Amino acid sequence: MAYRRNYNRPYYGARSVTDAVPKTDGFASEKQRAFALRLVADIEAAEPGLPADLATAVGAMIAGIDGLATVLSDNVADDGTPAWRTVPTRQMSTVIDGLKAVSTLVANYKPADPALAAVGQHDRAMVTRFDGKCHRCGERTTAGTDWAVQAGGAWKAWCRDCASGATAAKQDDLAAQQEADRAASALAHQQAEQVFGAVGTNVLNGNAVRFAVPGDDGALRFYILKAGKRRFFMVQIVGGHAPQPVTVERHRQVLADLCFIGDEGIRAAVVRYGKEIGECGICGRTLTDEESRAAGIGPVCAGRW
Repeated sequence: MAYRRNYNRPYYGARSVTDAVPKTDGFASEKQRAFALRLVADIEAAEPGLPADLATAVGAMIAGIDGLATVLSDNVADDGTPAWRTVPTRQMSTVIDGLKAVSTLVANYKPADPALAAVGQHDRAMVTRFDGKCHRCGERTTAGTDWAVQAGGAWKAWCRDCASGATAAKQDDLAAQQEADRAASALAHQQAEQVFGAVGTNVLNGNAVRFAVPGDDGALRFYILKAGKRRFFMVQIVGGHAPQPVTVERHRQVLADLCFIGDEGIRAAVVRYGKEIGECGICGRTLTDEESRAAGIGPVCAGRW
C-alpha cells in the first residue's frame, strides 16, 4: 500500500514554518549589534597597519554608512531604551553589510614584502623550485633562493636583487664600472699606439713589438705586444711554454710602465729583449749577425728609428 504523508503535521518532527522564522519587533537585536561591534573592532585593529591612501578610503567608507553612529552609540532614552534599539532591522542589515565590505577590504590587504618591493602588483609569489634566469636582468636564478612571481596568469623568475629593488643600485654601480673600464681600455689603446710609434712600426694587423721590462720583483719579464684588427693583445714569454696571455690588469700596467719611461725607454726595452732572447724585437727574426746580436736588433728594423 502506498504511503500517504499527512501534510497537516510537521514532517519527521521538524519545526513548523512559523517556528523557523525568528520573531522580531522590527528593530535591531542585541545579536546584530554585537556582530556590528565585532566588525568595527576588527577594522580598528587593522587600521594602523594600512597605508595612508587605503586608510583614507576606509575612513570614507565608514563615514558613508548611514545609521552607524546610532548603532555604536551607548546613549539611553528616558524610558530606558538604548539608542541602537531605535534602528530599524532593515537599516541595521545595511549597516552590517557596509561594515562587512570594509572588513573584507582590510582583511585582503597584504603589506608589501620588502623582498618583493620592486615586483609591483602580482597574484602570487613563492620561492622558486627550479633554476632559471631572471626575466629582468638575465642573471641566473637558484632554486630555493630566488623568487617565482605570478602576475596576470604568467609565472616569471626574479632574482633577489631585482625583486627587492637592489638591482637599481647594482645597475648604477655596474654602469659606473663599465664607464671606468671603457676609459681604461681607451687609454691602454693610446698607450699601445705610442709603443708602436716609438719603434717606427705601423699599427697593422699582425705587426708586433717585443720588449723586456723588469717585473714587480725586479726579475726580467719578456712580452710581445701584437696589433689586431680592432685592439691589441699582449702575451708573455715563459721558458719551456707557449706564449701565455696576460690579464687585462697586467696588460694595462705594462703599457703604463712603458709609456712612463718614454720613447727612449721603449727602444731600450726592445733592444734588451733582442740581446736576451736573440730575436729582433721588431720583426722577431733570429739575430745571427754578430753586430746585430750586440745591438739587440736587426739592421733593417734599426733603420726605422
